[in-house]
Amino acid sequence: MKREKNAKDKVKEWKKSIQGEIKHHVVIIVLTAMSVLAGTAAILNYSSTIDMLEDTMDEISTVAAESISNRLMASENVVKEIGAVARLSNPDIAIEDKELIIKQKVEAYGCIRGGVIGADGIDIFTGANYADMTFFEKAMKGEDYISVPMKNAETGQMEIYLAAPLWSDGLMNTEVVGAVYLIPQEYYLDDVVKEINVSANGSAYIIDKDGYTIAHENHEQVVNRENTAEDAKTNSKLAKLAAIETKMANGENGFDTYTYGGVKKFLSYAPIADTDGWSLGVNAPQSDFMGSTIVSIAVTVILGAILIVIAASVAVKLAKSIGAPVKVCAQRLHLLADGDLHTEIPHIQREDELGVLAEATEKIVVTMTTMIEDISYVMGNMGEGNFAVHSNAKESFVGDFSNILEAERKIVEKLSEAIKGVREATGQVAIGSVQLSEGAQNLAEGATDQASSVEELLATVTDVTDKVIKNSEEAAAVGKNAQIMGEEAKESTKQMAQMKTAMERISEKSSQISGVIQSIEEIADQTNLLALNASIEAARAGEKGRGFAVVANEIGALAKQSGDAVESTRKLIEDSLKEVENGHEIVDVTAKTLGDLITGLEDIVKEIEKVGEASAAQAEMIQQINSGVEQISAVIEENSASAEESSATSQELSAQAASMNEMMERFRIREE
Repeated sequence: MKREKNAKDKVKEWKKSIQGEIKHHVVIIVLTAMSVLAGTAAILNYSSTIDMLEDTMDEISTVAAESISNRLMASENVVKEIGAVARLSNPDIAIEDKELIIKQKVEAYGCIRGGVIGADGIDIFTGANYADMTFFEKAMKGEDYISVPMKNAETGQMEIYLAAPLWSDGLMNTEVVGAVYLIPQEYYLDDVVKEINVSANGSAYIIDKDGYTIAHENHEQVVNRENTAEDAKTNSKLAKLAAIETKMANGENGFDTYTYGGVKKFLSYAPIADTDGWSLGVNAPQSDFMGSTIVSIAVTVILGAILIVIAASVAVKLAKSIGAPVKVCAQRLHLLADGDLHTEIPHIQREDELGVLAEATEKIVVTMTTMIEDISYVMGNMGEGNFAVHSNAKESFVGDFSNILEAERKIVEKLSEAIKGVREATGQVAIGSVQLSEGAQNLAEGATDQASSVEELLATVTDVTDKVIKNSEEAAAVGKNAQIMGEEAKESTKQMAQMKTAMERISEKSSQISGVIQSIEEIADQTNLLALNASIEAARAGEKGRGFAVVANEIGALAKQSGDAVESTRKLIEDSLKEVENGHEIVDVTAKTLGDLITGLEDIVKEIEKVGEASAAQAEMIQQINSGVEQISAVIEENSASAEESSATSQELSAQAASMNEMMERFRIREE
């Protein structure tokens, strides 16, 4: 196992050797330097190429836009010249003659056809209506105009209208009487952009103010009216190109890059002057311009690789000359660290720092061997109990190593002092253990007595607790009965109030009866008066009124009886009212007495509840006291058991102290 460990350490050591580190760092430095140089050169080369290309393409697009503007202006001048032909505006000239003039111009300038439009927008040759066409509206305003390509519905070809105003009598800037136009060849604008060549695979194209392609080397794009900004709404890959063409449609100059069909391209653009918002774009693949840059980068990389190889070979030689001696010394120091004191020390004959390293390695090994053997000797004697031993190689412990010798001396002294102290302490422990045993025995006996007393106290407290709990329950029962009586008394008070109300109603009804009796008395008086008048009238009537006089007498007698009955009834009612008034007073007194009784009962109930609560609290406190007494009893029992254990432990401690004293007698200690 030791050999395997050493082998692994050597492999690990080799991987982290100075030789490897030198080679590694030299290669890293050279590689880093060459990478920085190559990267810097490539970046600078690429940047300068891009800057130069941007300037060049900007110049090309600007010059090309001016050239196209001039060509378009020349075409406009041709149409403008036709608009100043007096014979075309003269209504007296036959249409055939005018048509002949236009045909001559068409042939002369290589156009497809031409025409003259009257002020009403009707072509005088074909009868076609151009009134709503932009080029006609512009011409009628006195402006020259070039239209974007428009598809002819009959031929399917794209047509561009070169239009100008038709001046009255051929005098420019006078009265506009119509318009003239020429239609150049279908590929007129396409041929113009094909002449612009910025690189082998470059091309140019024109878009109008709405972003539609109106000139391109691929005429299908013109026919299909391609609009990148519109296509980008459904194809995100065209977003960058759409953003650029939006700038073009806004009349901006610029230079940018984009990717189309997987090819990265440069694009320079410029507005075309004197047009209705047209813009020229000149593009070219980056690969057409970056060839020399790529070659220079490749050359830089190759040179860097060659320099790295050269640096690596130099680093290997330098590392070998430095690393081999260092490796030998390091291996010997590793062996020393592993506890090998006897392997041969390497001898390196050099006068530089490596020679000094070899000499220092030898000195380290010799010194460490001497010190370790001496320490082993001293520790071996101490291990056998001999603390009177002394070092045999004090001269090897120099410099900071002298602290080891001093520490060794202090260890011996401290251990000697400790052994002396232990000897003295064991004697004291033996004496103390005897005293502790006696005290523990006394404590155990006292704890036993306390346990008996606590048990008697616990029984007494338990009996008191039971009585207090019973008193609390009885007080609660009395309080409950008192509450029931209070509720019954309150119910009696309610009934007394109802009785009082009933008597008040009786009194009220009696008063009403008195009124009725008074009415009856008045009726009796009136009846008596009526009977008297009837008697008088009967007497006046003589014999004829005799029967009426009998009736009058009966009515008078009846009225007298009614008066007597009413008087008796009044007397009875007055007596009843007096009795009712007396009953009312008795009810008031009784109600007041019941109220006082209820108040007294409520106070009694409250006091009984307080007594019950106090009894419950006392029961709870006594229960807590009971629990505390039980805990005290448990603690006393534990103390008693602990005291017995302490007594046994102290006896064991006394025996151990005697044994320790015998062991300490085996050690030899320094007496100085």
